Amino acid sequence: MTRGFEEIANENRARSHRLVSTEGLKQLVLARFPEDHPLREVIIAERDVLTSEELLAKMPVWLVLLNRRT
Repeated sequence: MTRGFEEIANENRARSHRLVSTEGLKQLVLARFPEDHPLREVIIAERDVLTSEELLAKMPVWLVLLNRRT
């Protein structure tokens, strides 16, 4: 049976609200980045849990900071 548009939309909406822990990411930046690196400061300041939608929205900014030359 083919799934309907509404069913797929509801499933996608539920997926976007899943919670993601940032604890592992925070541990990684603490271990690998110098104290004055802007990416480290930004990620450490994040909440410990984000929705998957929030995480994906923040990633482009984090990538800019990662590639920034200091």
